[in-house]
Amino acid sequence: MPWEHLIYAYLLENTGMMRIFKRVVELYAAGEQLDVPGPVTRQWLRTSEELLFTNPPPFGIGSLASDIRPDLEATRRNAYWRLLGMDLDHGAPSGRPYPYPRVTAANVDFVANFESLLAEVWQNYINRVNTSGENASDPEAVANRADILAKGLRVRRLRGNLAREEFFFTAVLSWFHVTLESDNDIIVDLKATAADPSERLQKLGARVGIPAHPRARNLILMAEPASSILRFVELEKFSDEPGAATLYAPTGAIKDDALTIINHWGMATGRNLKVRRTTTGVPTPKGSAPRVRPVAALPRTNGTSPVPANGRPSAIPGRN
Repeated sequence: MPWEHLIYAYLLENTGMMRIFKRVVELYAAGEQLDVPGPVTRQWLRTSEELLFTNPPPFGIGSLASDIRPDLEATRRNAYWRLLGMDLDHGAPSGRPYPYPRVTAANVDFVANFESLLAEVWQNYINRVNTSGENASDPEAVANRADILAKGLRVRRLRGNLAREEFFFTAVLSWFHVTLESDNDIIVDLKATAADPSERLQKLGARVGIPAHPRARNLILMAEPASSILRFVELEKFSDEPGAATLYAPTGAIKDDALTIINHWGMATGRNLKVRRTTTGVPTPKGSAPRVRPVAALPRTNGTSPVPANGRPSAIPGRN
């Protein structure tokens, strides 16, 4: 079974999850500010520190820290930028933009193409049983946009590019994601019991002085569906009309994942993907780029300028 898509790690890290849990481990290692941990939490802390915050031995799959790449957060941001054309919405702890290599060979059209695909999926979904009146469905447009997205992602993966980074970073974020999934011994010791993962994260952030993203719930809920959909996109499962139809079929797990992303992406970004469009009667030629408007920058309020250090907006808005 393949590991999660890199967008899974991006969406989860955008919640502030990585920084919050790193601070938890730091505070426990430094003293008793968070109280004395129980046996299960102590084992979790030791495992977290050894596996995620210690340089692994050479030749290991997770040995990504070196004199060449000394900062793992910079390496993660570089990977997000290259494959997804997005930066995290939070900068450095100082409030300044976080420094990392912002290369020109990056998938800068990802957000526009992904949102265009999701918007077309929604139009086809709401018109799937429409037998009268205007019908804005366009199955060919869905397939075309999926194909454009697939090609853009796969260009960045030539000859195994980003495979190690994706494997390790999705594993790291999944470790913390699983920790938040229930009121387990670790969450109880951290006094962060709550009804769902986002509430637990908010409580943890409050305890260690690092606020979670205000849209953490939306980001967490669409992380796994987005990973699944983009894996299928890259395999070109939606690049023809029969395959694309599974995205807006009356029933099915793929349709459920697509609708989850559409709903929570809109709530997380403030960009409505359900805006009704009128039909033009002109199909989109196969293989041509979809006509989409550039993604608008959304304000950041962490003491930096409205646009992150890479000069382009992130997909997810900053804290308000």
